Amino acid sequence: MFIKSITSATFVSLCLLSTHAHATASISCGATNSETGAKFILGAGPIPSVYSATVASDTAAYSTSPIENHEPASIARSYIDDETIKIDLVDDQATNVVAKIRIIRTEDPETGPFQIGYIQMLGAAPEVVTCDGP
Repeated sequence: MFIKSITSATFVSLCLLSTHAHATASISCGATNSETGAKFILGAGPIPSVYSATVASDTAAYSTSPIENHEPASIARSYIDDETIKIDLVDDQATNVVAKIRIIRTEDPETGPFQIGYIQMLGAAPEVVTCDGP
């Protein structure tokens, strides 16, 4: 049996490897003329990933983490590179895309990073947002 063949030193090594810390970065986005906004945590590893996302508007709120007054959601799709961030959240049953987040990232030589995009909630028009974070 595989488990019996693992030595205690190997087992401890595997446990230590599986609990290493992950570097993350937080990005927050908000609309200028409404309560629509989002916050997401990105993994800063060799393969960029979205660890969690929370999005809310005047009429709905969703989160991949348990938050009071937010409906549960899952990350259905995400894409991150130096110029764009794309995140789609689906409802608890994975039947509807409840939020789309699209961000364009650029660098202003005088003011630093600049991020702008939109959030589109299920059944609503897209709302323009600006974002803070790396």
